[in-house]
Amino acid sequence: MLISNLISRWGELLHRLKPYLLTHQKCTPAYTNCIIFTVKRTLRERWRQIVTEGTRGLGFFLATIDKNVSGNALDDMRRSRVYLVVPVRLKRDIEVYSDAVNVISFEEFFAHYLDPSMTRWRERHAITG
Repeated sequence: MLISNLISRWGELLHRLKPYLLTHQKCTPAYTNCIIFTVKRTLRERWRQIVTEGTRGLGFFLATIDKNVSGNALDDMRRSRVYLVVPVRLKRDIEVYSDAVNVISFEEFFAHYLDPSMTRWRERHAITG
């Protein structure tokens, strides 16, 4: 249910951003207001792709159900401003995840990152609704 909620909310966000993306000349987007969100079932070293492709933003959010990300990899991600977004059960049950400051649950992502960003975007008329 959580994944379907994520897909639904993400689809809603993309639908609302479409007019902004098509008429971006009217606004000067600030890269620090962007959320870069990607999903990978398993990580290995592929997480580095999102920070090496020239993308800019306040931080990167990488959703996964991978249970085997090492503490060293999480430290590397933290230094690269990558937040690992996992189901609350994984954050709670995997010690290295619960100890890492850059591992957050989907609920935390919505409440502390996506929802406040959507409020800012609405105030700047980047999205409607």
